[in-house]
Order: sequence, then C-alpha cells, then structure tokens
Amino acid sequence: MFWTVLGEVLTPGLGAALSPMLIVAAIVLGSAPSGPRKVFTFSTGVFVVMAVIGMLVVLGADKAEVATVPSRSEGGHILGLIVGILLCGMAWLTYKNRPTNSEDSSSVKRLTSLDALPYPRIFVMGMVLGLVNVKNIPLEISVGTNVVQTGAGVPLSLIGMLVFSAMACSTLVTPGVIVLAAPEKSTRILGHARKVLIANNTAIMIVLYLMLGTNLISKSLGPLFA
Repeated sequence: MFWTVLGEVLTPGLGAALSPMLIVAAIVLGSAPSGPRKVFTFSTGVFVVMAVIGMLVVLGADKAEVATVPSRSEGGHILGLIVGILLCGMAWLTYKNRPTNSEDSSSVKRLTSLDALPYPRIFVMGMVLGLVNVKNIPLEISVGTNVVQTGAGVPLSLIGMLVFSAMACSTLVTPGVIVLAAPEKSTRILGHARKVLIANNTAIMIVLYLMLGTNLISKSLGPLFA
C-alpha cells in the first residue's frame, strides 16, 4: 500500500516544489551572510506548516470515512474535481493579471528584505509564505483526501503527506546546499537562478496550474462517471 500512497503524492509533490517566489525567497536568504542556516530555517518553517495541514487533512478525511463509505468517497472525487477546476481558473487569472515588469512587482521587493530578519522571524515567514501559497494548500487538501481514499490507513497516509511536504520543500533547501557545496560559484549560480525565476514566474505558474488542474480533473472524472 505504501507504493500506492507514494504514487498519489509524487506528481503533485513535484508541482508543489516548483513555487518560483518561495524559491526566490530561499535564494535571497542563501545569498546573505550565514545563508545556509537561514535557508534551512526558512525551509523548516514551510515544511512545518505544510506537514501540519497535511496531517489535519488526513485525520479529517479519515473521520469522514471517505475510504469506506461510497457516498463520501464520491464526495472526495468531487472535491478533487473542484480543486482541479480552480487550479485551471488560477492559470487564467495568472495570465490575465501578469505584471509588465516582474522585477518591480511588490512581492519581489518584499522578498528582498527577508535576509535582514532574525532567525525566529525567518522561520515564521516560512510558515506564513507556505500557508498563503495559493497553489500548494488546495493541492494538499485534494492529495490528502486521495491518499486516504486508497485505504492505506492513517499511519501510511500521514507518511505520504510528510513525503509530499518534503518534496514541496526540496527546492527551497537547494540554495543552501549550493552555497555549502560551491561557495565561490554560488553567487553567480544563485543570481542567475533568481533572474530566471522572476522573469519566467508567470509562465511557470500558468503551466503548473494547468498541469496540476487537468491531472486532478482526469483522476476525478473516471471514478465519478464509471
């Protein structure tokens, strides 16, 4: 059953990992003095809030008996369908509200001040930014429900959501690893990555919203109309 649970979280986990603005925040922290420690503090904050939400979703879905009661299992598929449609709608809104100059956007300007914060506030900011991420939370709710519906049980479902949360944070720790592994080249590597992510943020998010949305829709339609 573990491999079934793992199969449910791999694709959405990869999508959750590709969050350009969160990665930019990690790059900003990685470029600061004591960068790796700040990066790992920020990443831990994101991981904690996602793990807690994943745990609550699993416990709530298990209590609702979505894996055993047919009518409630159908409700889980309907939830996946709704989240998929919402993600596709977010793709349109992202395109419609795309900035003319990504470097001058208010979100980018706020992120550049993160490196001046003390460690406790960096941890809190990680939790806040992980919580307000418009892509990851609805995705986590849908994935958590799908994991419980596999019938693997609460312990394996919780492990699955921890794997999902770890995958979502894997790209955030990368700047810290780069600084530790190649300190002399890290400034150039991280600077280039920052520019690419900011310049292509809109395109990346549109593709992700469409990919994740259509994936959830396709996985929900079969069980609903079988």
